[in-house]
Amino acid sequence: MCLPRKPTAVFPAAWFEPPERPLAIDVSAVTPTSEAPKRRRRLWELSPSAACPVLGVCLPLDVQRRLMSKCGIDVQDRSEYEVHQIAVTECRRRSALAEHVERWLDERFGSVVRRLKAVQDEGELTQRWRQARQGPGWPATMWAVLTHSACRLPLENEVLGDVHMMQHQVGMVTRVEQQRWEALQHKLERSQAEAKHWQARWQEAQREAQRRLELAQKEELALRGQVAALQAQCVALQQRLQQGGCLDVQASERLQAEVRQLREENQSLRRMLRAAERQQAKEAPEREAEPIEVPSADEAEPLRQGWVIMGPQVVQGVPKRVACVGGRAAQLPAYRAVVEAHGLELLHHDGGDEDSINQLPATLAAADLVICQVGCVSHNAYWRVKDHCKRQGKPCVFVESASRSALERAMSRVIEAWPRSAAA
Repeated sequence: MCLPRKPTAVFPAAWFEPPERPLAIDVSAVTPTSEAPKRRRRLWELSPSAACPVLGVCLPLDVQRRLMSKCGIDVQDRSEYEVHQIAVTECRRRSALAEHVERWLDERFGSVVRRLKAVQDEGELTQRWRQARQGPGWPATMWAVLTHSACRLPLENEVLGDVHMMQHQVGMVTRVEQQRWEALQHKLERSQAEAKHWQARWQEAQREAQRRLELAQKEELALRGQVAALQAQCVALQQRLQQGGCLDVQASERLQAEVRQLREENQSLRRMLRAAERQQAKEAPEREAEPIEVPSADEAEPLRQGWVIMGPQVVQGVPKRVACVGGRAAQLPAYRAVVEAHGLELLHHDGGDEDSINQLPATLAAADLVICQVGCVSHNAYWRVKDHCKRQGKPCVFVESASRSALERAMSRVIEAWPRSAAA
């Protein structure tokens, strides 16, 4: 089976005719004492071997294609090598393409050509070339030196030889840089894969730390509630001991033993609380407090008459402890009598006057019911109470007056509404 032959490029015969001058010239045949011409050398007057490096170094390939198209030479389907060969052949003689190329090079390297125009001595011109070949702008100096009127064959051969060796060095450096670039590319890919791996591990560790922080916060809140409840029991027992001077010795000893037991439990819970606080401080050293929302105008009016907030998750069963926030310190025994008359235990916080506002969350957490006396409480404590009861679903009564009768009416309303709320 015969395969069709691939068509080959056909060049005009004139492009491949042997040059009028040989490529290799005997340097010794040139008379060094001959006078230099007064005008610049033209592109087609250079040695035949000079056209190839001049076009390859000084003239970009796209410019070659554009100039050849302007001269009527079809290079549309030509390869880069074919375009270069055609341009070299045309520039070895005086042609339209050679004149266009020379004009383009003079415009591009005009500043260097004008700077070297004042040089009249071949030795000085040689020194200029040897200095320029060490820097990046040597193609411009190459064109200016080769077309200079003082350039002779020895200097031309030196320039072409230097360019030939520099092209070899550039090719070698390019191969080395290519290998280095490939190695760096592989290293970059490995580094990116490792970065993704460590980023995934960091995200997992962050999620675990957040989970442990939330757990520690819940444990801390529960421990604070237990501590507040035990403290309230201790205070109640101490008051009962002080008021029960007529009790017999056995009852007094029993109460003292109960107080000691409660104190021990209180100390144990305090140690657990400190441990939880240290753990929380270790895992979240810069935790910020949640902002308290500002009340609206619609929420302010019901507080003057007492507003019962029944949360979405009301505690089942009968309440045991009531937290009274605010009020007057002198009325505290009366408040306790009202609450204990209903069979409940009183937990009191003055709303920030003397007690620290930071102790309020623990008091609220230990209570089953909250009564806030808004007439004798700070704004900060009021909004903390409301925010806590809304979030925890805890029943809360807001009373404007701090009198005993107002507290009795509030307790009666809560006790009457409690069975219906618990049943719901």
